[in-house]
Amino acid sequence: MHPKTAQLREKIRDAASAAEKVNLLQGAYEGETCYLLTCGPSFKDNWSDEVKELLSDKLVVSVKQTYNEAAEIADFHLLNSWNYQPYDYKEPAPIVLFERADDDPPTPGTRPDLLFRIPDPRNFSKRLATTLAFDDWLFSKGLERPWGPGVVYELGIYLFVHLGVKEIIAMGWDLGELNVPVMTHYFKEEAPGSRKPDGILNKPRIRPFEVQDIAESTRALYYWFRSKGIYLYIVSDRSLIDPVVPRVSIFSDTKKLAKYTTELICNGNFSTWNRNMPLYWETNADTRLISRSEKTPDGTSGVELKPAGRKKYNSIFQFLKSETFFQGGRFKATARVKAYEPGKLSFSTACLRDSRDREPVMFKTDHPGDGQWQDLEISGTIPVDIPVSHLKFTVMLRAGAKEPALIKEVNVTFEK
Repeated sequence: MHPKTAQLREKIRDAASAAEKVNLLQGAYEGETCYLLTCGPSFKDNWSDEVKELLSDKLVVSVKQTYNEAAEIADFHLLNSWNYQPYDYKEPAPIVLFERADDDPPTPGTRPDLLFRIPDPRNFSKRLATTLAFDDWLFSKGLERPWGPGVVYELGIYLFVHLGVKEIIAMGWDLGELNVPVMTHYFKEEAPGSRKPDGILNKPRIRPFEVQDIAESTRALYYWFRSKGIYLYIVSDRSLIDPVVPRVSIFSDTKKLAKYTTELICNGNFSTWNRNMPLYWETNADTRLISRSEKTPDGTSGVELKPAGRKKYNSIFQFLKSETFFQGGRFKATARVKAYEPGKLSFSTACLRDSRDREPVMFKTDHPGDGQWQDLEISGTIPVDIPVSHLKFTVMLRAGAKEPALIKEVNVTFEK
């Protein structure tokens, strides 16, 4: 347990109101590294006595059942009504934060230090994973909580900002599995609806699309944290959290982690493929016109774009859903490419008002078509005078091309 926590807990328990308690938390761990323990399957893969010893005097935020593993070291314990079980807190006990909606099922034995209300947990249009309106729910703006879904989104991320931490290293934050109606955890449990007791109450069935929704929203969350001066890292080999979030070891040197360069492109070196397309990339053309190629300077994986015809073009691209934090930030984009015809291969970054914007703010450059590998570079500032909802990064082989083109690597970095 962190040296500050026991005294802070006593002050919170003596406070007269929830608002006073939350005020006591503000900036209480300024500049600290926070370790978030959540219940995904990878938690078990990475938890050990050695890790427990490492975290013994660190700031540790435990979610639900992870408290059973970290009872002696947890500073905060986050709970809601779902997958609930009563806890026998050991002294020195953590600061317990609990949230619930008015119509949530009973949670016997609940004794939180702070209780938060979720006023509207049924409106899909207002979910945080849908709106990405992270700033609207800061503790400084009110104590009611959004629908996330999930206790980390609804409560955890705001606790981190309020405490003033500089880094979050998350263990077990796997988010679940795509297209599966149940959430698996690191511990053995009975399925929802089973009559066999396992001590866990109020097991929800999840809508499979919810997992994908929250996974897709984590890129925006990452940049929101960056806008607050916080770095987020993940200790998991199976997490669905966006690849822009660095995967690290729990034993990584955090002084080196903060030097991580914000990279906007996923799988920019084309090392990972799903069938006949590089993972995270899309195309407007027939996928048969795109293939893996090792005709690169170092023989590693690249992409070959084949001509699409006299009136059709072929391209690969990535969309990035933008947010307010991006406005005014600078980006630098580089594509290492090879083409044989002047004016037929282009590299561009587009700032779009919506995903179908036909007149975006464009940054573009062309390959000279000399049959040589070239580094095409673009840099610019994301506009502040228009509402940019998406960024699109594209390598295009234009209509009428007769020769294929090769792409070795695409990188886009961002700073603000």
